[in-house]
Amino acid sequence: MTRKQLGWVAVFIVSRVLMFKPWPILDPILSIGFTLFILFNVVRNLKETLLLFLQASPDEKQVKEVRRVLLSKSEVNDLHHFHIWSLDGKQTVMTVHLV
Repeated sequence: MTRKQLGWVAVFIVSRVLMFKPWPILDPILSIGFTLFILFNVVRNLKETLLLFLQASPDEKQVKEVRRVLLSKSEVNDLHHFHIWSLDGKQTVMTVHLV
């Protein structure tokens, strides 16, 4: 079930309960719940967007793995000026000077 469907199910259940029980507090509780859910997703997406704008590097585990693979090649003695970042959030770019 998708998030959109869960929202509609919640609205349906609250509307059915309100038809039989006079609990007007359910409507504001549902509204606050939706608002918190939307706010949570905005914050999560904002974090991803900020990391993209800052051209953040991938997690340290991936960086160490790439460094290890490069150094495992017999032709590579050392590396420096090693940078990894993402320009679009999908493809990662790397620059490195290999010795």
